[in-house]
Parts: sequence; structure tokens; C-alpha cells
Amino acid sequence: LPISSLNTFSIMFDFPLILPSGIKVRVPEITNQDVYALMKFCVFNDIEGFEKYVNIVIFNHIPSLSIIDKFYILLFLRVIYLGEEITFNLKESFTDKINVSLNLILEKFEQLTPPSNEVIIVDRFSIEVSIPTQLYFSTIDDLYFSLIRSVTFDGIKIDFDSITEMEKQKIYELLPPKFIRELQRFYTSLINTLGHLVVFEENKTFNVDEISINFLSNQPCYFIKQLYSQDINSFLEFMYQFVNKVGGSFNDFLKLNINDCKIMFNFYVEEIKKQNDELKKQNPKFK
Repeated sequence: LPISSLNTFSIMFDFPLILPSGIKVRVPEITNQDVYALMKFCVFNDIEGFEKYVNIVIFNHIPSLSIIDKFYILLFLRVIYLGEEITFNLKESFTDKINVSLNLILEKFEQLTPPSNEVIIVDRFSIEVSIPTQLYFSTIDDLYFSLIRSVTFDGIKIDFDSITEMEKQKIYELLPPKFIRELQRFYTSLINTLGHLVVFEENKTFNVDEISINFLSNQPCYFIKQLYSQDINSFLEFMYQFVNKVGGSFNDFLKLNINDCKIMFNFYVEEIKKQNDELKKQNPKFK
């Protein structure tokens, strides 16, 4: 089939993945269009837009995940679609760089043991709290209230993953003031339990500082931004080469995923090599 005919098909593919929490989910495939959009959000430093996009494209299919599980999925997708290495410039150098494997970070995540949920009882309210599910927090209050998973009052339970932000705000206003102190206490206990995950060890030989992540902050989102903002020029260059060599339009390319495109491009390279080898056999003077 010509590439231009691919737009007549609607292929929904996902793959299984076991998360740090132990949950097994099926993660939807992301297209070149999605990868390109994520790169642009990161290049323009639009973290809020980045979170909204991944919530629609990825996490809308697998809701109610903690920030740790979401971070793991985004890291895993980055390895699959953009490669397992990330390049850092060394301090006090404009040319020297160091490559670090992202698979090492994935292994650190797999060793994490996320803390269990806790129930806080205040007056007639029973509030279930846990690790945040959001990736980005616009304010400290946003962070605190993202710890709430559900609120039960007089036997009626409200799941916070199934209501709107406006509905959440109305419930916040009804909670007793002393609940805020309990919420702050829980936040502090989470900090002590999770600590700061060291994703890159300090390397004095290469003058590289340690990089750690606090999951109760915007650090995970900013770190993911750093990962997806790399290689946008290489991505655009490959898109140009693919369309001009293999065929189709830029829209056709964006509907595929990068790995399928690389396989097809390798087919093209092998075909050209075979044709050149055949010409050499037929004409020894051909180089």
C-alpha cells in the first residue's frame, strides 16, 4: 500500500506495562504528531500545556495513576520513541558532553515502594489521601489538595478522580479548617518517606552535579521537559528525509510512529544499496 493510503485506516495499538506501584496497564501508542507536539511544548517551556496534552493523549485512557507512575510512563515512552540516552553539556565547557542511559533511571523507579493511602478523619468527614496524581502544580494549595483521593461524609463517598475542578473547590470549602493541618502533616510524612530520588549520580571526574527529584513538587515535570526538548532538530531532519526519500506527505509521516518510520527508511536504504550493487555487477565501471 502507498503511504498516502494509510490515512484510511484507524489503528489503535497499546502495550502492557507494569508500573512502580505494581499496577499493570496498557499504554497507548503515541504518533509522530504526539511526539512533535510534546517536543514543542517543552521547547517553549509550556509545562502546563505539556501536562494537559499528555492527560488527553495518554492518561485519559489509564486514569487514577500517581505522579510516580505517570512519570515512569513518560520516561518509558521517551526511551521507546526518542532513544534511551540523554546528552548533558559538561560544566565550564561548550563542546564536551556526556551521554547518560535513561534505562538506569527506569531501574531506580522499579525499585521504589510507593507509600500506602491514609484516611484522615475530621469531625464527620473521612478523607482519603495519597500521592498526587497531577504532574504540574500552579500553586502550593494546588499541590496540597492534589493529595486528596476521596471525601466521605455521612456514608456518601465522593471520588475526586470523577468530579470537576469546580466541584472539588466546593468540597474544599466545606472541609473543617483543622483538616488543613492534618493535610500538611501528611505532606511532610510523604516527603520523609519518598525522599528525593537520585536520577543521576554525581560524577566528579566529568564535573557533573547530582540530579534528584522531589515528587511532591514540579521537579518531575521540569525533568521530563528536559528529556523531551532534546533532539527536535534531529526529529525534523528525519521527517524531511523520510518524506523526500520514502514518499508520502508530512501529514502521512505524523500519523505514523517514529519506530515504524525508521524501519521503513531502513528498507529504503537497503533497496537503494541492492540497486547500486546490481548496477556494479552489470557495469564494473559504475561506482
